[in-house]
Amino acid sequence: MHDRNRSNNFDVLRLAMAVLVIFSHSFPLATGLQLFNVPDHVSLGKLAVAVFFAISGYLIAMSWDRAGGPLDYMRRRVFRIYPGFIVAFILSTWLLAPLVSLDPASYFTPHDVRLRALGALLLHHVKGTTAFLSNPCPQTVNGSLWTISYEFWCYLGIALLGMAGLLRRRWVVLAAFVLAWATDFASTRIVLPTLHPAITFVFGSPAEWPRFLTWFLGGTTLYAFRATIKFDGRLAAVAGAALLATLIFRHGPVYVWPLAVPYLTFWFAFHPRINLWHVTRQLGGDYSYGMYLYAWPIQQLLAMKFAAGHPLLLFALATPLTFAAAVLSWRFVERPFLRRKQAQPVELLPPRDLVAAP
Repeated sequence: MHDRNRSNNFDVLRLAMAVLVIFSHSFPLATGLQLFNVPDHVSLGKLAVAVFFAISGYLIAMSWDRAGGPLDYMRRRVFRIYPGFIVAFILSTWLLAPLVSLDPASYFTPHDVRLRALGALLLHHVKGTTAFLSNPCPQTVNGSLWTISYEFWCYLGIALLGMAGLLRRRWVVLAAFVLAWATDFASTRIVLPTLHPAITFVFGSPAEWPRFLTWFLGGTTLYAFRATIKFDGRLAAVAGAALLATLIFRHGPVYVWPLAVPYLTFWFAFHPRINLWHVTRQLGGDYSYGMYLYAWPIQQLLAMKFAAGHPLLLFALATPLTFAAAVLSWRFVERPFLRRKQAQPVELLPPRDLVAAP
């Protein structure tokens, strides 16, 4: 039977997904082409982001339950996201971008500084109109950052549901997940309305929201039903086969990922015979966020100097360098702020076993 007090595999899973993002991005950043030339832009990077959002949906809902109130919850979320992001944003915008641009002075005009400072507050990614112009993916200094704002808005959504008392009503959570999934499905057949540019600047694109919400709420739904859901190896095998099928069928991620990705993610995370928690513990920290923050600019620099046209070489060079940057981010930026969070024991498993007995 499952040991309720056993550590889980979330940290090693997130670290693996961060490496998968680097691998996936190595192909367009080195060659301008995706690894898979399939419909609906299926990519390993998108799959990794789906896993990230599913894990967040579960853990952030749990964080709301464990927090001492809305202010404590938001303090925890801000301390986890903003310090690392702001440092990466500053380094990308006002150190790296001027060095690789044809017009370095443009990054320091009063208007540009104000606009980019607002972009940092809203968790935007870093662009540069004259940056990396000779690279296969020009003008984007740190493209990975763009998904973080959507995740933080999901954090705010959890707070609203929690304050309204709806997060404890699991059927309401399930209905929200189904609605997001249906909207994502509908977006493959209709064009979602275009919003005013100012609204999009703050809240993001309406075309992106359905899939991010679906992935996030998939994890939240599993948290809401954690006392009744079990994970079985046979169902996990079916989910894995379905994921492989998404490489063939058009819009496969829309049909399959909302169910398959959360199920496989938490089957792996809580499986009683998969004990990988010690890997990240021996490494001394949670480096997945830092790797996500710094991989893109490091890859762009390598593509400019050494690895253009060679995606596997780019991946091999970028991964250890990105890990080193993540270690520095964790030790000198992220961890000091996380220590400000009030320490309290967290039990990730529900009152009954999540994983079916073998």
